[in-house]
Amino acid sequence: HLHARALESLEHLNLPPVDRLARHAREANNNAAWCTYAEAAADAAREAGHDRSAVVTLLDVLTNGEHALDRKARLTRKLGEAAFFGATEMADLAGRVVGALRDLLADGGLSREELGEFGLLLGRMLWDLGEVRAARAEYEAALPDLQHRPDLAVRAMMNLAMPNAADCTAARHLDWLERAEQLIPKVDLDPFPVVNRPTVLLLLGEESGWAAISATTTPGGELGERRRVASGLT
Repeated sequence: HLHARALESLEHLNLPPVDRLARHAREANNNAAWCTYAEAAADAAREAGHDRSAVVTLLDVLTNGEHALDRKARLTRKLGEAAFFGATEMADLAGRVVGALRDLLADGGLSREELGEFGLLLGRMLWDLGEVRAARAEYEAALPDLQHRPDLAVRAMMNLAMPNAADCTAARHLDWLERAEQLIPKVDLDPFPVVNRPTVLLLLGEESGWAAISATTTPGGELGERRRVASGLT
């Protein structure tokens, strides 16, 4: 009862503290409010660069909340995005993120487009965890369902172009790179292909990789974009 009263009081503040609201809603057994405020708290943590906090919150909500498929998909998408850049630092959480993505993909209610998008997210997580062969399989499986998102298709192809698979020839990697470059004109303001292209070329022993580095600039933009550029340049 007291948690419900605290929730009602805090909701009327000009800047409601969403993390406290989530706690009071949960203790008051208000599942709908808890899910709403916990998601908002995870969003705030991501915007502040606190990826692990966002992942912990989203995993908790996905595991213990009650969700329709559309909300489950939205929360899982945010989980995969929050976990991606810090996958190698998530320790035991990374395996749980992979499990959440696989659980959603096995749900059976996703559209083809969503299957492609979440398959790519799963591939990215597996890639950062060092499970390269499994990641490449997810990328290839996702591509037919990413025709509506050329930006995501380019990401998958650029990762497939990366020469880190013992059973894939240099010619095959270059073929993936060429396919990605054909789609780049359809992608608006996404620096990922540009900053990854020099890496692929140089790892394959292509002299043109040096010129590609010289042509690479570091754009401004929102946090996610800047982090993608930094990841590629590193």
